[in-house]
Amino acid sequence: MRRALLFMAAALTFAAVKWVDGNEAPQAARDRSAASTAVQAAASAARKREEPLTDIPAIDLARLKRSGRGASADAFAARSWEPPPRKMTAREIEAQREAMPPPPPPQAPPLPFSYVGKFVSEGGTTVFLAREGRDIAVASGAVIEGAYRVDEVTEDAVVFTYLPLNQRQTISLRAP
Repeated sequence: MRRALLFMAAALTFAAVKWVDGNEAPQAARDRSAASTAVQAAASAARKREEPLTDIPAIDLARLKRSGRGASADAFAARSWEPPPRKMTAREIEAQREAMPPPPPPQAPPLPFSYVGKFVSEGGTTVFLAREGRDIAVASGAVIEGAYRVDEVTEDAVVFTYLPLNQRQTISLRAP
């Protein structure tokens, strides 16, 4: 039953398409013939006109040049409708420099070491540190890579001095 309904719907659709196509075909043929007649009339009029046109005014080619920015201008440049900033005098620039606070003093970088563990023996405490995948064993007084000196090793922390700036830094030995 369902198959029969589908077949009938397809047949009705096909018939409707053929009927619409058959009704529009004569009109399309008339449109094509009218268009070809207009083209033929324009072509014959152009052939008949053999004399040159003398009443055309001269064209001022200088007026055809584009004004404004050339092609080298940046089409995507930022534009602002604000007026341009006022030019400052030398006195104003100097006064502005004097009003600025001095730059902060240089600071030591954060310690590049992480605490791994420690070993306590009769000779002292050895602390194990890690830096960039390398393990380093240090004791009090050791200099690491010429930049850090281990000043003190206590139960709770390791105190370093950053040698280029002579600043003290600390690593805690307790779990956070």
